[in-house]
Amino acid sequence: MALLVLLASIVTYDGKPNSDAEVLLAYGMLGLSFPSSLVVAATASMVGQAVYSQTGHFLTTSYTLIIATWFVFFAVGYLQWFVLLPWLWRKWKAKRSASAPIKPARRHIRPVPRIDDLPPQSMSRSHCMRVVRALLLCGLSWNLAACAAQTAVGRLVVDVPHKWHIKNEGPGSFTASPKDDMGLPVLNVQTCERTESRCATPCEADKIRANFFYFAADAGRFEFTERQRSDGSMEYGVSGTVGEQDGVTQIASNVICSERGIAFLSLMSKEPREAVKCQLELTVSTVRWGR
Repeated sequence: MALLVLLASIVTYDGKPNSDAEVLLAYGMLGLSFPSSLVVAATASMVGQAVYSQTGHFLTTSYTLIIATWFVFFAVGYLQWFVLLPWLWRKWKAKRSASAPIKPARRHIRPVPRIDDLPPQSMSRSHCMRVVRALLLCGLSWNLAACAAQTAVGRLVVDVPHKWHIKNEGPGSFTASPKDDMGLPVLNVQTCERTESRCATPCEADKIRANFFYFAADAGRFEFTERQRSDGSMEYGVSGTVGEQDGVTQIASNVICSERGIAFLSLMSKEPREAVKCQLELTVSTVRWGR
C-alpha cells in the first residue's frame, strides 16, 4: 500500500512548486502510519513554522521532497506496526503470564521469557536513531504554512513572515527581511490608490510591464504570467535572474491591478527560482484592500 501511495504521488506530480501530489502523499501516509503519523506531522509543523518565521525559507514540492516525505512516514509506520507493537504485545503477554496463578499441568510449561531476554533487534539502538532521523527529516521537509504578521501599507493589508524586520520606505512602501540590515531575502511592497495622480496606470499587460517590470527587459531571462484573481482584479507576474555567475540573484515580482489601486510586491533571494516564486505567491495570496 505504501508503495502504491508513492507511485500515485509521483505520477500525479505536475512539476509545480505547490503541486497537489504532496497532499495526496500526506493523506495516504498519514492513514497508513496512524496514529504515530499525527505526532510526526505535528512536530514537523512546529519545526517548519519556526524555520519559516526566522528565515522565510521553506521547501517546495519536488520529486526529492516526495520521496523524502514518503520515507519518513514509511519508517515511522514500520517502527509502529512491526517493531513497537510486537514489543508491546510480548511485554503484555509476559506481564499477564507472570501474574497468573501457576496450575499443575501434565505437560511441561516453558517459562515465559523476561523482557530483558527478548532479542535485542526489537528495540535496538539503530531503531532509536532511525526514529530521530525520521523526525528531523520530516521537520525539514514538511512545508506547512507558517505564522505571519498582518502589515498595513495605506489601505492595503499583506501578511509578512513572523519576526521579519519591517522598514518603512515612505508613503505606501516598505521593505521586509529576516535580517536587520535588510539583506537577502528581501521583500519590497509598494501600493497606490486610484485617487492618487501617480496611480493612473491602466490594468493592461504592456503598460504594467513598462511601468513596473522595466528591469525584465531581457525576455530570455525572465518569465511573465498573467491571470485574473477571484475578486476580479488582474495579477501580473515576472520571475528571473539578475547579476552574473556567483552574483546571480533570483527575483520574482507581482502586480495586482484593480479599480481600487495597484499593489507591487517583489522578492529577491539567493534561493532557486521556483522557491522564490512560491514564497512570493504565498505572500501575494494574502493581499487584500481594507475599507
